[in-house]
Amino acid sequence: MTAKEYLQRIRSERLEIQQFEERIEEQRYSLLPSGIRYDVDKVQTSPDDPMMRVYAEIDKLERKIKEHLERLTTRYNIAMSNILLLDKSEHRQVLALYYLGQERLTWAMVAEKMAYSEQHIYELHNDAIAELERIWNNQSESE
Repeated sequence: MTAKEYLQRIRSERLEIQQFEERIEEQRYSLLPSGIRYDVDKVQTSPDDPMMRVYAEIDKLERKIKEHLERLTTRYNIAMSNILLLDKSEHRQVLALYYLGQERLTWAMVAEKMAYSEQHIYELHNDAIAELERIWNNQSESE
């Protein structure tokens, strides 16, 4: 896996976690009194209790989030330790903002935060990825 693929995996893993969290919120909302349709939904406990299915789904999603967070934490730490080895602060900043930041920024948003043009951000990104790939490859050769 290349350094860029590794960083992209972190970004997509964060999105997956966010989607799981949104699904949990939807499930929790369906448990609220406003989410229960008394004319259609069974409210008492029965062997096929819809509320128990919702709780089971929430539990399953929470376990998936925990697993993803454990993997993400490891990936994040490895990526950040490599990014910190980059010589230029602009290279570190562009990679950290786009791939590792809590917010899911677009390139235009990164450019705005760094007060550069989008074209300059692309150039910084390409240079940073090239340097990170060299670091990445040197580390794998030494292992």
